[in-house]
Amino acid sequence: MPLLIAAVSCKKDLPPVVAPTLPVKQLSVKVNGSAEGCSTCYGGSSSGGTQEANFAISSNEAVRLFFEGIPPAGTYSLSSSNYSVSMIYERINGLSYTYYHAVSGSIAITSIDTSSHGVVNKLAATFNFQTDTIGGQAYAVTDGTINLKP
Repeated sequence: MPLLIAAVSCKKDLPPVVAPTLPVKQLSVKVNGSAEGCSTCYGGSSSGGTQEANFAISSNEAVRLFFEGIPPAGTYSLSSSNYSVSMIYERINGLSYTYYHAVSGSIAITSIDTSSHGVVNKLAATFNFQTDTIGGQAYAVTDGTINLKP
C-alpha cells in the first residue's frame, strides 16, 4: 500500500515592522558645507523688547537669532546694518566665545509664537547667511531650517 504524506504549512501573520520615529531636529544647517543639527538644543529669552533664540549645535558652536519685538511671518534681510532681525554664528573654545555676525543673507519666517512670558516657543523658518571675517575666518551658514514647537 502506498504511503501518502501530506505537508501542511502554516503561515503565521507577523506584526508589521514599524520604523523608529526619529526626533525632529529643532535646527538643521550646513556650516561651510558640513551638515550640522540638533534635536533638543533651544534656549530662549526676552528682555526689553528683544527676543533671543539660541540653538546650541554642539558644545563648541551655536546659532543665535535676535528680534526686536515679534516680527510677523515674512522674509527678512540679514545684514550688518539690520538689527530688527539678526543672526550670529558662535564658536566656543573653552571660555572663549567668538561671535560671527551675519553680513548678508536672509531668513524666511513661516510661523512664530511666544509663551505667556514673551519668550519665543514656536518658530518655523529657513535661513542662510555669510558671516563677517574675524582673524581671517568667515563662515557660510546655509540650508538652515528651524522647527521649534512648544
